[in-house]
Amino acid sequence: NLGREGFATRAEEVLAAVGGVSEGDTLHVMGQQQLAMAVTALGRKTGAELVESCTKRDSVEKTMPDGKVVKTNVFTFTGFRTVHSY
Repeated sequence: NLGREGFATRAEEVLAAVGGVSEGDTLHVMGQQQLAMAVTALGRKTGAELVESCTKRDSVEKTMPDGKVVKTNVFTFTGFRTVHSY
């Protein structure tokens, strides 16, 4: 169970593992929310552009012979969009 400082330290380790991040870089962070927030905060401090991925969801419902309905979702990557600072 990490506290605030634990997440901050881990975020620094993550960025070091990818060679760091600096102004002009583009940063896409996903995963465990608190760690992602810590990595994102470090990226903002360095002037990196933050982006999030966008997906399109297609859902298909199929009625089975026993009357049950099976729903399948297919997510397709469609691009990135800027994450704004508020």
